[in-house]
Amino acid sequence: MGLPELIAIVPPPQNPVEARGDWAAIQQRIGLNLPQDFKALIEVYGSGTFSDLLSPINPLREGGTGFDSVERDFLESGREFRDILPDESPWPIHPEPGGMFPWGTTDNGDTLYWLTEGEPDSWPILVRESRGPCAVVYPFGVAEFLYRWLSGSLICPIFPNWDVHTNPGFMPQRELGAATIYFSHVDGTFDERLKLLIDHFGPSCIRRRSTVIQSIFQVEPSATKVTYTEIGGGRGASLALLYPPGVESHYKEVVRQIPAQLGWPIRRISSGLEWADLVTAIEPKDPR
Repeated sequence: MGLPELIAIVPPPQNPVEARGDWAAIQQRIGLNLPQDFKALIEVYGSGTFSDLLSPINPLREGGTGFDSVERDFLESGREFRDILPDESPWPIHPEPGGMFPWGTTDNGDTLYWLTEGEPDSWPILVRESRGPCAVVYPFGVAEFLYRWLSGSLICPIFPNWDVHTNPGFMPQRELGAATIYFSHVDGTFDERLKLLIDHFGPSCIRRRSTVIQSIFQVEPSATKVTYTEIGGGRGASLALLYPPGVESHYKEVVRQIPAQLGWPIRRISSGLEWADLVTAIEPKDPR
């Protein structure tokens, strides 16, 4: 069970985006041999998103540099989280032996990892809630995981309770810019925060899952997506933006106003250097 079964229920695009490249060079750069089913998946589907939720990280992007930001965006923050809450992160982190290494993300900010012990084609999958305690390990590869999830035979408790199997699909990646803004703290109740964000971005719909609340804003142009995510238990809040070419300066200016108008200092931005000047506060590391 794997890629052929997945293709049968989710037809791949005729012209996949960023689906060719030098796997040997990528594997040498990251110090890992990747599972064959994952490489075949990327060559068949390219960059994009399954059922408006799960996006594999495509290492073939931008001339084979798609994994180059993994250390900064995933592994470094994973070590910080483990230092603060070691009981909630018992797994080693790459390049530690058998360490977890990310292969996908969700629209909710969750991350999917391999646990890289043993032969690559036998690596299990770890699904971790965004900066939360919930995590699940599955004893099969990427293609089989996607098939089971999209066919409805696997219900992942971390994912939203959507009936994805009734209409599974894949949307090829468009050329969109992306930025995720992490706040040091946010004031007031959730409803008060939501009202402030609606004033900034317009109407929203709300998703609730376990300790996570999300607001997805309806903005123009329609290719733009703005998602506010709030983790319970004081774990912080973030704002993720996807935007087409030509509107980055507009949303950068909108975000620039947030610290002053909402009183929410920006702790970190996961994006290119063009967003780095918006950081207005740095959260101190836990002295432990």
